[in-house]
Amino acid sequence: MLDAVKESGVRVLVVDDELEIVELLGEYLRARGLEVHVAADGEAALSLLEQRRVDAVITDLRMPGIDGLELLRHLRERGEPIAVLLMTGYGSIDSAVAALKQGAQDYILKPFRLRKVHGALLRAVEQVRKERETIQLRGVLRVYDAAAEISADTLPTLYQQVCNEAQREYNGAGVLLAFHEPAIKRWVEVVCEGVEPFARLDLDGLGASVQAGGPPDPAGWWFGPPGAALIAAPIRVRRQAESPPEIAGVLALAGTEAAGPGVAAGLRVYAAALGDALSCQLLSARLLAGDTSSDLAFGVGSSPSEHRQRVMELIGPAMQTMSFSRQDRVAIDYALFAWSSGVSLRRIMREPLAIAPRLEPEQAEHAAQVLLAIPERYGGMGAPKGLSGREIPLPSCLLAIAGWWDRVTRASAWLPALSIDEARVQLEADAGQRFHPQVASVFLRAVHPAMRSADTLPPDDDLVTADDILSRGHWLDDRQ
Repeated sequence: MLDAVKESGVRVLVVDDELEIVELLGEYLRARGLEVHVAADGEAALSLLEQRRVDAVITDLRMPGIDGLELLRHLRERGEPIAVLLMTGYGSIDSAVAALKQGAQDYILKPFRLRKVHGALLRAVEQVRKERETIQLRGVLRVYDAAAEISADTLPTLYQQVCNEAQREYNGAGVLLAFHEPAIKRWVEVVCEGVEPFARLDLDGLGASVQAGGPPDPAGWWFGPPGAALIAAPIRVRRQAESPPEIAGVLALAGTEAAGPGVAAGLRVYAAALGDALSCQLLSARLLAGDTSSDLAFGVGSSPSEHRQRVMELIGPAMQTMSFSRQDRVAIDYALFAWSSGVSLRRIMREPLAIAPRLEPEQAEHAAQVLLAIPERYGGMGAPKGLSGREIPLPSCLLAIAGWWDRVTRASAWLPALSIDEARVQLEADAGQRFHPQVASVFLRAVHPAMRSADTLPPDDDLVTADDILSRGHWLDDRQ
């Protein structure tokens, strides 16, 4: 039994205003392999439970402030299965029985034998784990039901549902869904719930680790110190009926509680559901098209040069409006070439001059900084340096927007194309957090006909240019 407890990783919270009882129970349970947290009253217990997930709570019935019964009610309102055992004296047996009717798994009479507390705790945890498995099964079944009804247009709905189910089930601080873009040899984010847990995440590094069979070294996931605990599961897709499935996406869960074999196995189930849905979608598209042999493009372009050309066409009008310097234009050319060719950001951080060895060192350094800042977020928490706001070079802001726009407005096997109006709405929603709001405004005016002709918009001479933003204290290193 003791070995089973150690393997199970049971986490228990002991709540009592009597320090001796807390110390006694804590020492005994820790010696038997349990992870024990303690709180001196109900308020402290609720505060701790906001940050940590536990399997069981052992609480005294009578405490000042929030007592055991009120704590039990709070736990039941959370809707998360947690085993609750109440400690009480002989004079409060009626209250303990009432607690059982309100959802407590058991009660413990004081004075108690530690061995009996241990046994009652294990029985209660096993009961709750079965409840959790049932809840997880229902979540997976909901995902598979949704996958069975999926179409190309409703894939985003399925992605969001899978992410929501996984985050709710495992109490993650954040969930991320990304797919590999073979045309540019990079991984692209599709859903990200909770940006902070993924701050400075090396998405390409994470994807490469998953493709290699699993991410064994967290140092390969992050730029700088590792962030919160992270578990990732591969999304395997079968592109042809006779071909083996290949890793095309990754589902990642972040947070202090995102650890342990149970979470990893559960996340793989959700990833498998997504992979099955995408495989069916691909094979169905082949059958409808009468094509059972050729490869269906999984990304938004067949080559880096095509992607590069489209992005340059998108940013051309905006570059004219923003009056970029010659140095910025050269940096954009080199940064876009390196980005669309899948050049590693880690390599550029080590060798910034490698991006353009034929340029003068000062210009090559500038181009490297533009490249490195493309995946940064205007609101912060991006990668690789966690820059925000005016710390991000304007050319990087423009390239980030144009690259995103090219992807979302072109259909792929894993994402339907957004219309111009839908992309505009999404870009406006992300402006200020993911994208530079003023650069987004300039970009939209350049590519969106309705915005160029709308009477409600300011005239062109009121648009924010690179010079305008620079004059307000934006990055200003070596502008020509």
